[in-house]
Amino acid sequence: MSNAFVTVTAPAVGAPVSIILTGVGGTIGSVGTAMLGSVIPAIQITPSAVSSSRAICTITTPAAVAIAPTASSASSASALVTRPAVVAITPTSSATSAAAALVTRPGIVVLTLSGSVSTSGATCSVVYPGEVITPIPTPISPVFVSTTRGPAVKWDWYLATPTFSGNVFQGFSNIGLLDTAQNRSIALSMNGVESAAFSVNILDSIAEQIWLHTLINCLVLYRNDEIKWSGPLWTARPTVNATTQTLQVTAVGWFQYLLKRLLKCGVEGVNPMVGPTSTSSGVSQSYVAMDPTAIAVDLVTRTNFEYPLPISIGFVEPNPNGVLWNVSYQQLQNIGQAIQTLSNVEGGFDFRVDPATLQLDFYYGLVKAGSTVYGRGQDRPNAVFNYPGNLTELAPTEDASNVATQMTVLDQLTNSSQYPGAGEITESITTYGMMQDTASLSDINSLTITTAYAGAEVAFRSAPEVIWTFTPFAYHGDADVPQPFVDYDIGDFVYLTANYGCLQVPLSTAMAAGPMPIRMFSFTITLDNEGNEMISNVQSVFTSTS
Repeated sequence: MSNAFVTVTAPAVGAPVSIILTGVGGTIGSVGTAMLGSVIPAIQITPSAVSSSRAICTITTPAAVAIAPTASSASSASALVTRPAVVAITPTSSATSAAAALVTRPGIVVLTLSGSVSTSGATCSVVYPGEVITPIPTPISPVFVSTTRGPAVKWDWYLATPTFSGNVFQGFSNIGLLDTAQNRSIALSMNGVESAAFSVNILDSIAEQIWLHTLINCLVLYRNDEIKWSGPLWTARPTVNATTQTLQVTAVGWFQYLLKRLLKCGVEGVNPMVGPTSTSSGVSQSYVAMDPTAIAVDLVTRTNFEYPLPISIGFVEPNPNGVLWNVSYQQLQNIGQAIQTLSNVEGGFDFRVDPATLQLDFYYGLVKAGSTVYGRGQDRPNAVFNYPGNLTELAPTEDASNVATQMTVLDQLTNSSQYPGAGEITESITTYGMMQDTASLSDINSLTITTAYAGAEVAFRSAPEVIWTFTPFAYHGDADVPQPFVDYDIGDFVYLTANYGCLQVPLSTAMAAGPMPIRMFSFTITLDNEGNEMISNVQSVFTSTS
C-alpha cells in the first residue's frame, strides 16, 4: 500500500474539508471529513483498486491563497513542471479565474482532497501518483507543493507463526501486517546467519504479539508478493521515556537453530549409525570417504532424531568433482558450526534455508562457465555496476594483512601439507616475499583435502585482497539500476566498472577486457518509512575465471 500524508492550513479555520478517493472510472469512496486548519491523518490506498495510472490530489483553498505559477507570466493560468522537488506558487488569482501548477508522473494511486470554502478560490492540482504528496497551503506565504518519489517495488512485512503437521512445515499463519513498522532493514549474506530489524510503537496493538514472543512468532517478508526472507523473532527491546515509546525488534535466519544444536554420538545419541558409511562411538562420529553434502545431511538428520527442527533437508547437489572426504567429530560438536566449516573448506558447498519452504538447500553447481567456482549463484552479465553511473558510492579496500604465499595445513592427526613445497619459489613469493601461515582442520582426516586446502589458500591469498564495497542508487524502475532478487542475488557474479582517478576498473590484474566479474557475498536492504528500497553495504571480491 502507498501512504499519502496531507496537512491543510487555511484562513477559514473550521470550514469542512471532504476527503474523497477517486479513480478515472469514478469515485471509489469517501473516507471522512476534516476541518481546515487541522491535520488530516495518514490515508492508505490500495493501488489495485484504481483503474488507471493517474492520480489527482486537489486542495481548494480560500481566495486569500490565490495562485500564480512561477514558471510562466503573472497572468498565466497554468504551468507544467516535469519533476520538481518543490513547486512554489505566488498568490494572484481572483474570483473569476484560478491558476494551477501541474506536476505529472506515472503511477497508480489516486487521492482527491477538496475543500469548498468560497466561490472564488485558488486551486493547486498535483498529478503525482504512487508517491507521497504533501500540499501545504498557508494563509500568508506562497503555496508550496512538496513531492517525494515513491517506491517502485512493494514490500509487505508480516508477523506470523510457522505451522506444522507431524513435524512437517505447512506454511505461515499471518498474525498481522507490520504496516506501521519503521527503520526496516534486511542483512543478507553467503552461508551465514542473516537478520532483519524494525521498530514499532509500543502502543501499537501488534506489539503485544512481539514482546515476550521471541522464538514463537516470526517475520515473513514479501517483495512484490513473493516471500524473500523469513526468520524467527530473536530480540525485542522496548524503550519508554518522556520522548520515546519504541519496541526495537530483530529476527534471524532459520539456520540459527542449527547453531543451537550439538552432535550426540553413539550411545549418547538416540540414532546411532545414521550415516551411510559412518562409524559412531560414545565419544566421536567419523565419516569415511563421503561426499561433504552427505555429511552435512547426516548431521542434520541426527539432531532431528533427538528433537525435530523447524527446518528440513531440501535439494542436495553432490560434489561435482567427486572428491570424497574423511571427517571425524567429537561428542557435543556444534552442528551449525560443523556445516559452516564444511562449506568454508576449499571445494566446499554453499547452503541456504529457503524462506518460503524452510528447507535447507545445498548448492554445488558451477556458478560461472569457465570458472572453478561452485556453489550458490549464477552468472549475471547484465547486472553491471559503474562509477560514475549507477553507484552513489564506491569504497574498495586493499588489505595485505591476509597475504600468504606459503601455507601449511594440519589435519586431525597433525599430519601436515605444505604448498608450495620446500625450496619452491613461486611468482607470488618473488613479488611479495615469503609470507607464511598455518591452518588446522581438526575435523578432517585426509591429506588429500589438506593439500588441496593449502593450495587453494595460497591461490586466494597470494596477493593483497581487494574487497569491493559499493552502494547503488535506489531502484525506482530505472533500467540502468539492477534490482535485488531480480537482476542479482547472493552468490551471483555481477560486473563492475570504474573510471575515477586511481580507481580504474577493470584492474590490469584482472587480465580481461570489459567489466570486472565480482561475486556478491553480502548486502543490506533498507526501507525508508515510505517504502523506498535502498541497497547498501554490498561486499564482493574479484573472482578470477580461471
